[in-house]
Amino acid sequence: MRNGFQTGLTAAVDLAVAAKLAAQLSAPYLLRSWVYVPAGIVVMLVACFGVDVFLKRVAHVSFPASVACLVLLFLGLLLCELLFGGSRTRRFVHRVVDVPTEWSLRWISVFFTPTFVMLPLSNRIGVVEVFKLIAVFVIGFIVMMVLTAYMTRSLQLLTGSSKRARAERLDELGGQQPEEIPTTQSPPPPSTANTPQSPTPDVSSRVASSIALDTLAPHSPLHSQSQDPLLSPASPEPYALALQAGAVYRQKPTPPPRAGRLDELGGQQHEEMPTSQSPPPPSTANTPQSPTPDVSSRVASSIALDTIAPPPPLYSQSQDPLLSSPSSDPSALALQAAAVYRQTPIPPSRARRWAAYIAANIDWLIYTAIATTVGLPVFYATGYAMPLHTSVTVLSYFAALRLPNTWRHYLHPVLVSALLTVVTIWLLGLTQSISLTATLTSYRTGLKYLSLWEHTTTAAPTPTPTPTPNSSTIRPGAGDIFSTALDVSIVSLALPMYQYRRSLRAHFAAILVPNMVLAVASLFAYPPLCFAVGIAADRSLAFAARSLTLALAIPATENLGGDVNTVSAVAIMSGVVGALVGGRLLDWMGIPEDDYVTRGVTLGANSSAVATALLLQSDPRAAALSSLSMTLFGTITVLFTAVPVLRDLVRSMVGL
Repeated sequence: MRNGFQTGLTAAVDLAVAAKLAAQLSAPYLLRSWVYVPAGIVVMLVACFGVDVFLKRVAHVSFPASVACLVLLFLGLLLCELLFGGSRTRRFVHRVVDVPTEWSLRWISVFFTPTFVMLPLSNRIGVVEVFKLIAVFVIGFIVMMVLTAYMTRSLQLLTGSSKRARAERLDELGGQQPEEIPTTQSPPPPSTANTPQSPTPDVSSRVASSIALDTLAPHSPLHSQSQDPLLSPASPEPYALALQAGAVYRQKPTPPPRAGRLDELGGQQHEEMPTSQSPPPPSTANTPQSPTPDVSSRVASSIALDTIAPPPPLYSQSQDPLLSSPSSDPSALALQAAAVYRQTPIPPSRARRWAAYIAANIDWLIYTAIATTVGLPVFYATGYAMPLHTSVTVLSYFAALRLPNTWRHYLHPVLVSALLTVVTIWLLGLTQSISLTATLTSYRTGLKYLSLWEHTTTAAPTPTPTPTPNSSTIRPGAGDIFSTALDVSIVSLALPMYQYRRSLRAHFAAILVPNMVLAVASLFAYPPLCFAVGIAADRSLAFAARSLTLALAIPATENLGGDVNTVSAVAIMSGVVGALVGGRLLDWMGIPEDDYVTRGVTLGANSSAVATALLLQSDPRAAALSSLSMTLFGTITVLFTAVPVLRDLVRSMVGL
């Protein structure tokens, strides 16, 4: 009994220490994510609200405020660079603008989830019509991809921008080589030219410096960067650093060099020195440093290496005859060096292992705590499900990201997280005798920030929510929160556009012409084709905005009088399919991998923001072109659908 109590008390103390260490390690990330980022998002939403009011009440134009703010932010950054210089503008972007935009672009994929969550509320469609929709979608997607890719490629060859793009790509890669050299080569031996020599230097230090530092490469990490999503450039949070720190502790020491090398180096010793002193650490004053220092070393120094004492030597001086008296025998020196290498570091304490785990899973733990301490009590006490549904959606997306990479080639995290979200909130609703329809209706009520700040309850094109027994008013749902955050992500796409503004200017013709042709083809080809094969008129009109990003697809479809639920599903599915197979399709068409212009324009015009989010991780320059292509294509389509003559012409093609 006493032992059990003592064990529990020790575990509680270790947990408290781990929580304290994890809080210290994650404090900068938590401060940025939960204080600075929300403040920046509020500022961006206020700007979007102001632009929306101007467009509706002054200009009387139906155009999404998020896309308008994207263009305004891009033009504003260009104006700042013109007035204040590039250096000041870059500092402003890094210190201010990048705070909310980096976060919103990193999580842009999860903001598409509500569209698929709401699919069960769509109007019933016959099996035959479903197959017709799938056939038109697949054939149209392939045709549009091929048309856009070859048109963009041909324009580059005609204007000579293809060679210029390849030269820019080579210059970009070549400019990075000097920075990568120090991190790929083994560190050179420390220079001792300017170091004052002691009259009796330590033999072991000389052996270690001559044997190891000029021949041993740095330890390889436990996980490669491509295998662990937490260590990828898309997730630079401190909890990723904690995993790297844990990998440092789990690394095995490098085995000693071969005996031949030891004999060779041992023969170079000129004098015999006593070994009673501990070997000093090798000097690194003149060692060239990498421009990007190892993050694992920083974390290790911050959470562990400042308190863990160095391990004791494998042999004490009194136990090992080789260490008891000085000797210049090369074999003795070899054994001394091998003894140094056989030392194993003391493993971290249980509290530090727990701290590394907490820091590595800080987002999981925070949203789990919100769901259990806020979401569930509020849901069962008042019937308001927004906090619970928000946490469930985020946790479902985290779970989808844990799928193996081979699975994620076919199971996109957006689809998996949407399915998990529907099943989870349905089961939670059943505990309160709430049907699936009522649960999904409360998930997205249509009360985004624009409607709330206008003091109106005008909802988006979703069914009016049925109030629960404990709730008599309509409140924003989790889907409305994610839709609001999606507007911020759309505005944030101006950042990669500004970063690669010179490429945009150089290849503007290759971007504009394909998008003009694609917009006209989609508007005048999809609706009559769909209507001819037997698809309903409102769904046929929705296909005209198939390739648009959701923020632009909805107003374009509303202008035409099409089905908004259909275009929501089709637009997001276009992005998911493009993210899954778009790159392979371009490879099959023979588009070079380094042709970022063709790849960016093609994926941006056909797969919108979902593919752009993928390109942000793999090829930021292509992502910038994809953002501009997506914006141009959507803007042209919305403008065409706003012209009464063109709108009536398209509607007449489907018998309306």
